[in-house]
Amino acid sequence: MTDIRFANLGELAGTAYTVKDGYRSALQLGAGVDVKLDPNWILRIEGNYTFEGGDAEIINYTSGMSVKLDPSLYDVRAGLAYQF
Repeated sequence: MTDIRFANLGELAGTAYTVKDGYRSALQLGAGVDVKLDPNWILRIEGNYTFEGGDAEIINYTSGMSVKLDPSLYDVRAGLAYQF
C-alpha cells in the first residue's frame, strides 16, 4: 500500500480545488542474489521496482489546471550477513 498526501497547498488558497490523494495499492517487482563468501559470510544484492496503480491528482477549478502524480520507485540494496 502507498499513502499519497499533498502538502503546501497554500498557493491554492481562495480557489476551488479537489485533491485526490490517499491510499493506493502498489506492485513491487524485484530480483536478488545471495552469494556465500565462506562458510559464515553471505553477500546479498537485490533490485526492486515499485509502482502504484493510479494517479494522484490536484484539480484547480478556478484556473482549469490539474497536476497529476504517477509515483514509481527504483531501489538497489546490498547487505552482508553472518550465519551462526
